[in-house]
Amino acid sequence: MEANEFWSLIGKSRQGAGHSCEAQADWLKENLIGLGKEAIIGFENNLLNQISRVETFDHLAAHFMIESYTSDDTFKDFQSWLVMQGQERFENAQKDVSTIADWLERDEVEKIDGGCFVTLCSSAYEEAGGDEDEFYDKVEFSDTPDFDMPWPDDKEGFESRWPKLCAKFWNQERIDEIHA
Repeated sequence: MEANEFWSLIGKSRQGAGHSCEAQADWLKENLIGLGKEAIIGFENNLLNQISRVETFDHLAAHFMIESYTSDDTFKDFQSWLVMQGQERFENAQKDVSTIADWLERDEVEKIDGGCFVTLCSSAYEEAGGDEDEFYDKVEFSDTPDFDMPWPDDKEGFESRWPKLCAKFWNQERIDEIHA
C-alpha cells in the first residue's frame, strides 16, 4: 500500500467518526477487509512506519504533559492516536510537538484513545481469512530507536522547552493524584 492510499483511508475514516476511536477503527477495519489481506499488511506497515517517526523524547514528553502520565503502552496508544488524526496534523506534530496545542482542546484529552488502532490490522487480517502467525510473519517491524530521556525536574523545566503544550495541558492536580 502506498503512503497516499494509507493517508486517504485515515482521512476517510475520520469523517463522521467525531472523536470516537471505535467508530474510526470500525470503519477502517471494514474497509481494509474489503481491500484484502495484502492491503491490510500494507496498512499495518505504513502505520508502524509512521509510529516510528514519533518515537522521540519530545513526543513522549508531550504525551506526559497532555495526559499527566505516560507508560510504554499508553505512549504507543498515543502515537497510534496521533497518526489517526490525519496526515496534516501528524506531519506537523512529527516536526514540532507543540502544534498539537493548536488543534487539541483540553476537554478532549479524555477522548484520546489509540488502543483500538494497535490491534486493528491483525483483527482485520484474521477476519479476511488469514491467521495471526501469518500476519506477524508478513509485517515489517521497524527497530524502535533508543533515545535519551532528559526529563525536566519540574513544571518550569517543561515550560522552558514546550511552553504551548505546558500552558494548555499541564494539570498539576492530576499529576499529583496519579503519581502519589
